[in-house]
Amino acid sequence: MTIYLTSKLGDIIMMTLIDYLSQLKILDHDYNKNKNELMIKYATENSPLKIGDVATDHIGSIIVEQIKFTAATDDHIPVCLYLGQTLKKDGSQTKKKEKRMVYQGNLKK
Repeated sequence: MTIYLTSKLGDIIMMTLIDYLSQLKILDHDYNKNKNELMIKYATENSPLKIGDVATDHIGSIIVEQIKFTAATDDHIPVCLYLGQTLKKDGSQTKKKEKRMVYQGNLKK
């Protein structure tokens, strides 16, 4: 399928379906890349914790070793996921050195 467009000068400009789909794919890629960068920036700038901090939720506490990002929340707002080693109630590390994650939205104030 070929799409014909006419410029103001009367020149015929041809764009094939392949050209269209190729350009659309580039636009989609650029859009998704920019969207992901914006999501990470938003989540990072609104994160109350950094690596080495203690994150506590309704389950318990961890020492933050890694920070990831997700928008898989009900409102699709990007938030941080804190990953790290679980801590005992007294703040010491567990013998098993278990790891788990804490969602930013579940942090205890």
